Amino acid sequence: MRLLPEDLGRWLRFSAASLLLPLSWNYKTFQGLGCLWLLRGQLRYPAAVQHKEPLQPFAGYFNTNVFLAPAVLAAVVRLYEERLSGQSTLMAPEAFLRAVMAPVAAVGDALFWGGLRPLVFCAALLLAWLGWPGWPLVVLAGFILPTLLVRLLGSLQGYGRGHQVVMLLQHLRLADLAIRCKQTTLVLLGAGCALLLHQLELANGLLILLVPLLFAVLIPLLALVLRRGISLVLLWWLALLLLILFLPEAVPPLSQRGN
Repeated sequence: MRLLPEDLGRWLRFSAASLLLPLSWNYKTFQGLGCLWLLRGQLRYPAAVQHKEPLQPFAGYFNTNVFLAPAVLAAVVRLYEERLSGQSTLMAPEAFLRAVMAPVAAVGDALFWGGLRPLVFCAALLLAWLGWPGWPLVVLAGFILPTLLVRLLGSLQGYGRGHQVVMLLQHLRLADLAIRCKQTTLVLLGAGCALLLHQLELANGLLILLVPLLFAVLIPLLALVLRRGISLVLLWWLALLLLILFLPEAVPPLSQRGN
């Protein structure tokens, strides 16, 4: 389907509305209510249609990655409008929605929550510790703006390609991109640890000799805790809290080394 100039404004509004999708989350249908609300606001019925088809099939369970959800839902709108106009479709809109939401959730969560977000925030944290005042721009340019762009382009591509948007997501190899993000995050963490150990050596002298012993104890302990089922997110926030509380006192930023 060829997109018209007015479609840009339509799907720009749809992308903005998709920001509210997480607010509809509940324990019964997850994002189902938000899915129904977004679809209801975007469907266009041909003039020949006398009776609107009910949207009840879309009122059930729905859960996928919030950043790729506009692409999926826009493709559903395309399939639904094609069915209303009498065109043959490869899949029913509700069947397409149920089929793709789980795979899209898996690849989207791995890329955005497990790959891009840790990478961007680790880079911002490292730059903040080095004393660069523009570190918030890293978060803005590295995560917030790209995810907004993904929402808009995803909705345009979803409506333009219909069910073939799945082929586009597969062609982009998002799972491989998530792995590259995680590998880059490990490199940044390694660089940050090297700088931290160097600062500890300068600040505390022989105390640096105890650091390898500390890691030798903490790493098996961390593995044991994770096997017990403790949330990794909880450990992340605990580590961040300890870093905020104790690191500024023990290790001054590199920008203050000469003071």
